[in-house]
Amino acid sequence: MRKFTLVFLTIFTICNISTAQDNFTKAWEALNKNDRKEAERLLSKSTEADEFLSRIYLDYYNGKNDITDFRNEFYEKVENPYPYVYALWFNSAVLGGYGKKSAKHQLKMIDHVIDDKKAHGTLVAAAHYQKGMHLLLS
Repeated sequence: MRKFTLVFLTIFTICNISTAQDNFTKAWEALNKNDRKEAERLLSKSTEADEFLSRIYLDYYNGKNDITDFRNEFYEKVENPYPYVYALWFNSAVLGGYGKKSAKHQLKMIDHVIDDKKAHGTLVAAAHYQKGMHLLLS
């Protein structure tokens, strides 16, 4: 019985990974055909890191800036999120441009980067600058 359960769980896991990768591949095929709605639908089904980043860029390209769960959906799940944070620093899903922050998720992200002991000093310094600009203009 234990062997059957182990085999079942293994097959189930492989099928789930295959489906997630399949959705990601299909999403990029849709983007290659300029079918952004289909790509958005496929990317919204996934919680994988690459798919989430692709969704951020697709939403930004489509003029949507409503992704507010970057910290929970990506930052906390990836072993080394810092290159991605650096690349997306001015994207509204992460911190947005300099100035007064009206989005609570951006303020939480600033504080999270400042308090993160593993974050590179450059990111921490930049987060302090972002927070200072926010406080100055508030």
